[in-house]
Amino acid sequence: MADTKTTPEFKEMFLGVLENIPNITAACKLLEINNSSIFRARKSDPEFDAAISEAMNSGYDMIEEEARRRAVEGVLEPVYYKGEQVLDANGNPGGIRKYSDRLILELLRAYKPKRFNPGVKLGMGDGEKFTLTLNLGGD
Repeated sequence: MADTKTTPEFKEMFLGVLENIPNITAACKLLEINNSSIFRARKSDPEFDAAISEAMNSGYDMIEEEARRRAVEGVLEPVYYKGEQVLDANGNPGGIRKYSDRLILELLRAYKPKRFNPGVKLGMGDGEKFTLTLNLGGD
């Protein structure tokens, strides 16, 4: 991987990639550059550092929206019969819509942690007094 000089044009390109792949290491691999170049540029350029955080947040928002879509709207999975994809009544490729209960639960835990992730309580029987409470919710 090359050690890229972080010109304004390069920074703009890197931020565009980061909005779609909100992971610095993965973005660097895609662009075939050393991630040390990015870390040095972040240190020396506070505006670039802030722009990276903003681009990553934008990328995470995109991923979150995709998770919501898959959980609520579902994903059409093709159905095959004897090696051929089944067609619907209009002759279009058909399928079964699958929803993700796991994704919807994770989204609920993220947005309503007190209600959907209240914490863990442990206790001991046999007269021992021991209680451990972990509150993992943040709101």
